[in-house]
Amino acid sequence: MGKHNRILIKIICPVIIVLIAIAAIFIFSEGPSWKKFPCHRPGYPDSNVLLINGKKYDLPIFKSSDARKTPHNAETVNETVTVEVDKATVDWEIILAKPVVFIWTFPNQQECIKNYSLKRECFAVREKLDGGSPCVLVYNMTLTEAKDTVLHFYYYNCSENKKPVNERHINYHLQIALKFKQPATANK
Repeated sequence: MGKHNRILIKIICPVIIVLIAIAAIFIFSEGPSWKKFPCHRPGYPDSNVLLINGKKYDLPIFKSSDARKTPHNAETVNETVTVEVDKATVDWEIILAKPVVFIWTFPNQQECIKNYSLKRECFAVREKLDGGSPCVLVYNMTLTEAKDTVLHFYYYNCSENKKPVNERHINYHLQIALKFKQPATANK
């Protein structure tokens, strides 16, 4: 190996190591999306919002004065959150705060869903709050195709869990309407 090659190696190797280190910082510094969920107290997720592909949306019933009535309603409260997207995509991530006494469900038999997974993730908390949950539910799903779709989520008291699914009283029916903007048509 010549003197010229050794000099090149001494210069190039540190540069490559620095570039790899910088790339690693960028790759690993981006934390999981659920950690960006808004919290009303450190580690306790807001129940009046949800994240859809990283963007925050309000759940109006939980922001209003009627929120306390929702668990006691004799009838189901229906609400729709509309998500308008420019780029057609089949991969979606929906994150909801996990309540203590109530349960969110997402029926997997919805025709528009190719597959989905559910994970429960929890924030680290310094002090435990009575009646509060430091957890979120992370739904990752793939649609059968990128077309206008409505996803259905249901919210009910955990005491209903013992009943057959078709007999459970649903307190809240959240519909997420995915609206894909139409591509521009060519002028003739």
